[in-house]
Amino acid sequence: MTVCRSLPSEIIREILSRLPVKSLCRFRCVSKSWLSLILDPHFVKMHFNKAIESEDVFYQRRKLLFTNEQFDAIYSLDLDDFLNRYDDPFLSGLGNYSNVGVIGDDSDGYVMATTLKLPGISVSNYFSQNWSLESFCYGLVLFKLDSKLYVANPAIREYKKLPAPWEELGPEPSSSSGLGFGFDHSTDDFIVVKWWSLKDGIKFSVYALKTGSWRPIQGRFPYTTGSAFGGTGILLNGGLHWLMKRLEDKSRVIVSLLLADNEVREIPLPPDLTDVGDWDYLPLGLFFRESLCIARTVVEFVDETTATSNNHFWVMKEYGVGESWTKRKFSYGFAFSLLPSGYWRENHVLFYSRVSQELGMYNFNDLSCRDVWIPGFPIVTGAGFYVESLVSLD
Repeated sequence: MTVCRSLPSEIIREILSRLPVKSLCRFRCVSKSWLSLILDPHFVKMHFNKAIESEDVFYQRRKLLFTNEQFDAIYSLDLDDFLNRYDDPFLSGLGNYSNVGVIGDDSDGYVMATTLKLPGISVSNYFSQNWSLESFCYGLVLFKLDSKLYVANPAIREYKKLPAPWEELGPEPSSSSGLGFGFDHSTDDFIVVKWWSLKDGIKFSVYALKTGSWRPIQGRFPYTTGSAFGGTGILLNGGLHWLMKRLEDKSRVIVSLLLADNEVREIPLPPDLTDVGDWDYLPLGLFFRESLCIARTVVEFVDETTATSNNHFWVMKEYGVGESWTKRKFSYGFAFSLLPSGYWRENHVLFYSRVSQELGMYNFNDLSCRDVWIPGFPIVTGAGFYVESLVSLD
């Protein structure tokens, strides 16, 4: 049998672009030409685009990041491997199942999650830090460590500490602030956005990964926020989105900051949500990676000791069109607002509750749901998906 000793470079690139990041990191030692190829920015982009183009590649590279009860570390979990350990018909989405049951068993003692370790952070101090996950974008993660901002690529164990943006604000008091993390396709650059809510409006400042510096956006924008508003921006269609209030009449609205030109736009809320109370928490999220959604929980007391919660979700079917909001409703064991943390497969959506600090999964195909327990982690204080990539922070 004749063994082909060489392949056209195009075929090699195509094969390598489908492989996991861990394998490619090992293959950098094969030869200088492979090292050059794997580090090439065009190949890095091609490699990531495979996860967008192919669902199989997307599932292969997708990981769940979460923090624990002590906020002392970030953990990574292959959700697909984890869920495949459990023979629960709920996961197949076939038939109708009651809203009773748990995926995962905290008593089996088998911990599948691994600690995210970054070079330069002392092992002795690793579990005495205060971590919080902020946002995810194209394989990179924005997180806080002891109130300092970092951008990291967990797959290749690179990170960058960001300079403090609030020094530019000066002595002016701020009632609240928030963050956003996105990608500007016009410059092929990752962008971090910081905003402050001031007396006369919102002030934005933008950090570009390529320049390594913050740049304030000129002017103040006529919005304000509160404890139940703002949060971390949702990236969609080239813009970051937050729930805010107009300064003029205090009405709620979704505010979008376009990363390419820093233009601020408004997106209307569903009519049902325009007059809810200031303290009614309405988390903003993404539904199946492609639609804005807003969550709200309505608690109904059956008697003095028993309550049920109806979770309402409004999904914007056509971006920017207020008339396209569609309402979904389901009952779940959580008595507080849930936020979609990502979808698993087909109609299965993973939810995270910031209040009870638990994970759950809902199947919109047969309207069934399950709690999700990660062995060794009865309480999860933050959660979100990221897709492994080769994007370097150097």
